[in-house]
Amino acid sequence: TATRIVGADNMPHTVTLHPGVGESRLLGVDLLRPKGLVYDALGINGAVATRLLKARAEVFAAGLQRLAPDLLVLAYGTNEAYGARDFDAEQYALGLDRVLARVRAAAPGADCLLQGPPDFQRKRKPVAALAQVIAAQRAAADVHGCAFWDTQAAMGGRGAIARWRRAKLAQRDRVHLTRDGYTQLGEAWAAALAEVLTPAR
Repeated sequence: TATRIVGADNMPHTVTLHPGVGESRLLGVDLLRPKGLVYDALGINGAVATRLLKARAEVFAAGLQRLAPDLLVLAYGTNEAYGARDFDAEQYALGLDRVLARVRAAAPGADCLLQGPPDFQRKRKPVAALAQVIAAQRAAADVHGCAFWDTQAAMGGRGAIARWRRAKLAQRDRVHLTRDGYTQLGEAWAAALAEVLTPAR
């Protein structure tokens, strides 16, 4: 099978596949320039951190090793805290420990950043599990040699989501942000990362 595509250099290329004996599956194609920043996301809507444990360990490790990342960013916590009526902080910490252990073992040469959940409310009231999730993440990041970025603190602390809603930076559900809100949070995140990565003079 031959497929004509346009590569990153805006020039046409032809990719030809020669399947072997038996069933063949194409899982992806890399069209990368030799230099530059490569951003790869494994995002699943509504997922929790332990979702990563459902992948076969050897396949998960092989995928990360092939990417050879310099920085791994894990951003979880909202769904765990929001969705659990009977939140078990101990079980959450154990699951998060397994996730970070798997990620670190698969890409031991990569730097690691665990990003905490943003501030949010359920029915206009704070969710008690949110503070427990943030505390567990901070502790797990320290154990596994990862940096931790406190998203709630960057927004202004507990209850900030109400102020963000009034400023039209958060949506009516007081969980998700608006486009402007995500832009503002992303800029704060990028500035914090740049400060860490910039060598001291």
